[in-house]
Amino acid sequence: SLLEKFKPVLLIEVVPYFLKGFGISPNQITQFAKELGYQFYQYDQNQKKLESFEGDFVDANYFLIHGSTP
Repeated sequence: SLLEKFKPVLLIEVVPYFLKGFGISPNQITQFAKELGYQFYQYDQNQKKLESFEGDFVDANYFLIHGSTP
């Protein structure tokens, strides 16, 4: 797949309410990304840097960065 070949940085918006409407659980998104070697990050506006994210999704934007990215 393109994700496996090029390992781009992804920016996704997650709205748990809409996921439920499509029959998708937050765990499915997490599992899919982790199987491809991606880690979740959120931008911390106070510190002006990306922070590793693990936990329950809230309505927000998330960066997915592949583990092989420097």
